[in-house]
This record gives sequence, C-alpha cells and structure tokens, in this order.
Amino acid sequence: MKIPQLADPWTLYTSLRGRISRKTYWLWFALPIAVLNILSGVLDSALGTYVVDSEAGYVSVIMGLLVVWPGLVGMVKRLHDRDKTGKHLAALYGSLITAAILVMVIILRNPQSISAAEIDWRMFSPMLVWSLYFMYLSISIGFLRGTDGPNRYGPDPLGESIGARVDAKLSGVAAGFRTEASNQNYPSIAQSWGILGIMIASAVLLIPVTLLFEINVPMSIGTITLVGTLIGTGVPCWIVYGIRKKKTNIDSFNLTIGNPRIIPLIILAAIPLNLGIAGPLMDLIPMSDFFRNMMLELGSDQGLLMFAALVIAAPILEELIFRGIMLDGLLKIYSPVKAIVISSLFFGLIHLNPWQFVGGALVGGFMGWVYYHTRSVLATILIHASFNLTAFSLGYFIDIEVIMDLPYAEVLGGMTNYILFIAGSILITLTCVFFLNKEFKESVPVLLA
Repeated sequence: MKIPQLADPWTLYTSLRGRISRKTYWLWFALPIAVLNILSGVLDSALGTYVVDSEAGYVSVIMGLLVVWPGLVGMVKRLHDRDKTGKHLAALYGSLITAAILVMVIILRNPQSISAAEIDWRMFSPMLVWSLYFMYLSISIGFLRGTDGPNRYGPDPLGESIGARVDAKLSGVAAGFRTEASNQNYPSIAQSWGILGIMIASAVLLIPVTLLFEINVPMSIGTITLVGTLIGTGVPCWIVYGIRKKKTNIDSFNLTIGNPRIIPLIILAAIPLNLGIAGPLMDLIPMSDFFRNMMLELGSDQGLLMFAALVIAAPILEELIFRGIMLDGLLKIYSPVKAIVISSLFFGLIHLNPWQFVGGALVGGFMGWVYYHTRSVLATILIHASFNLTAFSLGYFIDIEVIMDLPYAEVLGGMTNYILFIAGSILITLTCVFFLNKEFKESVPVLLA
C-alpha cells in the first residue's frame, strides 16, 4: 500500500481549504489521533494524573485540546472531497452543545427532584437523532469516495478521473482472468477453524501480557478492553488478511454500500433483533457467577474508551475477519445457505461462552444474509455497531445488576409486556427483512476481485 506523502504538513493540519482522500484521512488524521489519545490514557494511568472525581486525566485533556483543530480540519476536508460544506459539522456539534446546555438548565432549575435517569430519558429522542446524523457524517467522512475530478473545493486528491483509472484497470483484465483460475479460494471450512484458532491463541497470549501491564500501569476497564480489542483482534485480522492475500491475490474489502436505502433498514432491524429476539433466547441459558461478574465489570464502564472498543473497534475488526474474509471465501466454495450458517456459527464460537454464542450466531446469520446480497463489509459493520451500541446504551437506562440478576420478563415488567415485546420485535425485524429483500432484488451486488 502506497502511503500518501505530506507535501505541506502545516497546511494539511491547519487549513480548512482543499480536499483529502480517504487514505490520507485515515493514515494522517484518524489513526495518529487515535494513537495519541490511547498513549495519553496510558500516561495518565502510569503517572496517576487524573482530575479529581473523574476518569479524565490531565495528559488526555491536554492532548485532546491539541488535536481538536487538526481533527476538525481532516473531517472538513473529507466533506469537501464529497463536495459537501463543513457546516454539516457545525450543525452536528452545535446541536450537541445545545443539548449540554439544556441538561444544565434542567439541573439548575430543579436539581433536587430531577434524577440523572429522567434527564437521560428526556434527552433520548434528540440524542438518537444526533447519533444517526453522526453515523451518516462518519460514513461520509471515513468511507465514501470523493467526487470524481475537480469540485468547488479544489482538484481531485486522487489526481486522475475514475474513467482514466478504469481504462488502466481494464488493460490488465485479460491477464487477470488467466491467473485467477489458478488462485486458491480461501478459507475452506478447515481453514476457518484455523482462523478461529489464530484468534483464540491471540486472546490467550494477550491475557498474561494484560495482567502484567495492568499491575505495573493500572488502567480503566475501558482502556483494557480497547487495547485488548485492537491487539487481540487486530493482530489476527492482519495475519488472516496476509494469508488471504498470499493465497488469492485479493487485497481489498468492499467498504461501500451500493444502495444507501438499505442503511436505515439494517440498523433498525439490528435493534429488535438484539433486544427482543437474541436477548430472550440468551436469558434461557443459566449464567455462571464468573461470567456474570465479568459482564458486570464490563457494564460498569460507560466511558468513551469502552464505547470505542465495543461500538467502533470490535465491529470493524471482527467484520473484516468474519464477513470480509471468512464468509467471502466460503461463498465461493459452498452454497449461500451453507456458507452463511458456517460463518455465523464460527462468529458465535469466537465469543467463547454459550450465552453470547446464541446472540452472535443469530446476528451473524443476519449479517451473513446482508453480506451475501451486498458483498459490503461496511453494511455488516453498521449492523454489528448498531447491535453493540444497543447493548452498550442499556447501561444508561437500566441498572446492569438488574439486567443480570432478574429474568427478562421481570425486567420488562411482567409476562404480558414480555410477550408483547418479543412479538413486536419479531414483527419489526421481519418487516425490515421484507423491505430489505425487495431492495436486494432491485440491485446487483458489487463483487471485488
């Protein structure tokens, strides 16, 4: 992979003018900022430089302030590449500031009678709208290709037009067809077991390293989870990607969605699939004290790093492995049903416990079905992120101990509510599947070589 060169770093990081490509954004903006934030958290943990009664550290706060402007510049330039104004970001963060002011007003008007839970419920609807808008901008900034050729914000950062690149690409098609027949499809079922073994080995090897590091450098649960996800899943992803590239000459993933109309449908389907179908099924399996305590510990951290681990890092890395590599290869060897079932079972197994196996296999089947019709890893990342975001958000509204200790029916307020909730969830999910199926029939999936 050719890394874009920095002709003028000062202008790149300070000027709001111009355009940048997706590759430049990820390599010179998103990745460095993420690394700096993680290192800041580690330094705060090592030095004990935390703000009183807060999980934030002084180093993290200072670093956060330093990267605010460069981060904003990168996002604005990516919007420019999409021929969109940077005012979208002003609307996004302006609404967030407005929400924060409203919360302060609510508290100041009657601080004694209004609980945090009541504030959460008051802000739920506007925050849901904000989250969907944030997701839309995140997709535009991080994943969607810029406009072809010059636009009102400057020349194409990729240089040549799509037409020129396609002509150059087509010149090698005949030779590609001659060699493609000799390429080995990867993975088979046996090789999928190998992928699972690589991931389990990585997790096992990470345990003593994490324990030793935590003893010497105490870290929050969110930090441990994020670092563990980036290493424990990121390293296997890199290894498996290298194996696939060597065996098949395939070095890319489809990170586009050909039909944007499916986006709200797949996100809407993920929520009831998690809460109203997978949740009750998982509740039927008795939970061990060890797993209960582990889930309580994870649920106790509702911070930004835990959010980054569960809603961003895990969906991206796991979907690259299980749909982008495993299912993609299985679909070339086996029937669609067999390939989807196998990949979803492996996805359930990697969670290494019977409770999450049920939910993992179920949502894995849905994501596999979507991937089969779209060949889009981005689509399954959005489903996975929505699934995890739903579980993560529950901690803001319901005590995690209540969720873990009480039967699902009691959490929902009785058997009648329980039955209605499940029936409604099934109805919403099936309705989304119905309309998704209609969209799939009207579109052709993008197949990447």
